[in-house]
Amino acid sequence: MPKKQTGLRSRGAEDWVDAAAAAFAGGGLAAVRVETLARGLGVTKGSFYWHFDDRAALLSAVIDRWEQQQTTAMIVESERGATPAERLRRLLAAVTEHLGTSRGELLLYLEAEREGVRGAVERVTQRRLNYVRDLLVELGEDRTSAERKSALALATATGMRQLVLGAPAAMQGEALKRAGFNNFFLAILLGPVPGRMDVS
Repeated sequence: MPKKQTGLRSRGAEDWVDAAAAAFAGGGLAAVRVETLARGLGVTKGSFYWHFDDRAALLSAVIDRWEQQQTTAMIVESERGATPAERLRRLLAAVTEHLGTSRGELLLYLEAEREGVRGAVERVTQRRLNYVRDLLVELGEDRTSAERKSALALATATGMRQLVLGAPAAMQGEALKRAGFNNFFLAILLGPVPGRMDVS
């Protein structure tokens, strides 16, 4: 392991992850460049290798941060709901609250293979799908239908994020205001299913 540099402002591993996560949010994983981050942090590239073996290790930390903020935290918020329907409502609210805040996730699906993080991205995606599926099953949906609806929900959230970022003016109409959209989409997900408990 390289010796710690002297005469430079001290930067810890979390500083590097913070800077890398910000770069990812703005321009995807391709924007996470060690030299660029080092300049922004006011240190040399050598400082990076004090904390990380290579760029792949930093990308792994960025993906961990992404999962924590964009999946784990949302599930934690959702789990505050007392019923499956309330948990689903909370989840939708948490997801739409973050629409338009990061370009990184949209690019991530395209970059995952090239950047060597496809396995992690697929794992997180499956975690999201499973969580929504399980909520719907709790509400009386059969498993096959619940899996299809969870895929629809995730695809819709991803598409909404893309539209908010790419065509923000077109997403300002009354029909697309977040509260109204959430209620509308929730009604689709919770459409009538024979024998399912009342969620009103």
